Amino acid sequence: LADVQEKDRFHIIVANPPFGGKERKEVQQNFPIRTGETAFLFLQHFIKILKAGGRAGIVIKNTFETRPSEVVANIALCLIHQTNFLLDQQIRRLEKDFLKEGGLRERMTRARLQHRNKPQQ
Repeated sequence: LADVQEKDRFHIIVANPPFGGKERKEVQQNFPIRTGETAFLFLQHFIKILKAGGRAGIVIKNTFETRPSEVVANIALCLIHQTNFLLDQQIRRLEKDFLKEGGLRERMTRARLQHRNKPQQ
């Protein structure tokens, strides 16, 4: 998961991960939260490949209720960290766009002036 590039990310993810499957230890090494449960591994993967500001609809089984509290806490922490990362990316992008293009009023004025100066057909 560490080498996911921006070009590999998606705006929208709709998924129904495989429940009840088990993954080998070698596969688990690629994830921040190591578990054999395929659904949890897929969930981590979906979060990682979602673009900042993207949306996801994922079927989640009620297995959170049957997990030890420390596993559920680790999953929640991972989700929170991933969300913070995506929000930080979105804020940086908005700041960059603001510095490059200006605020809403500036962009609207520029568009209006361009429209007025456009040759009449």
